[in-house]
Amino acid sequence: MANHTIAAAALQPYLPAKSEIDLFNDKVYMSLVGFMFMNTRLFGFKIPSHINFEEVNLRFYVRYCDNGQWKRGTVFIKETVHKPDISFIDNAICYENYCTKMMRHCITETTHELPVNYEWKHNSKWNTLMAIVNRTAHSMITGSEDAIIAAHFQGYLK
Repeated sequence: MANHTIAAAALQPYLPAKSEIDLFNDKVYMSLVGFMFMNTRLFGFKIPSHINFEEVNLRFYVRYCDNGQWKRGTVFIKETVHKPDISFIDNAICYENYCTKMMRHCITETTHELPVNYEWKHNSKWNTLMAIVNRTAHSMITGSEDAIIAAHFQGYLK
């Protein structure tokens, strides 16, 4: 996950109704997130060649007032996968913003680090999201940037 600050005005076209951009220390954050879907099933069934696959998505964070209680959520601007069937189903049934691109990933385990690399091809060029993760787990500090960004449990679309 790579987090970056951005001007709120740039996200207005993607802001769902009745929500507002969620700020942290008066800043607007968006994230580029790479991860693996593992052991995926559709209605309890494994679909051949669609069990394990990578996704990279671009997202930002909002809040929504529901009966006087604020709920934090995530707005997905674009979700990229390698499987056209995944894009088709999620776009047609769930009205999401999936696109299909050539993708690849590399996750290499070492004793102390976990290098993670996600790549997707756009306009004949490979784009990369890479991180070297410390394998020692630690708790998030309450009120920290990491904790606030992680606490967006609802998913929203425009």
